[in-house]
Amino acid sequence: MTLQVKLFAAAAQLADADQLTVTCQFPLTLQQLRSQILEQKPALAAIIPFCRIAVRSEEHTSELQSRAY
Repeated sequence: MTLQVKLFAAAAQLADADQLTVTCQFPLTLQQLRSQILEQKPALAAIIPFCRIAVRSEEHTSELQSRAY
């Protein structure tokens, strides 16, 4: 599945982008998602542990399940 990851504020500035495309398999832990983001944008390493992950405005803390995102 392909996810469109939107970046805001400091993350967008450091990545020099406001959106990333990540290809992944579900279920996907947030750590796996963060690792994939860092592969594309290593400049985010200093702040990614503090970034929140939300899917359709629903905040997630551990694992993302495949739903019609």
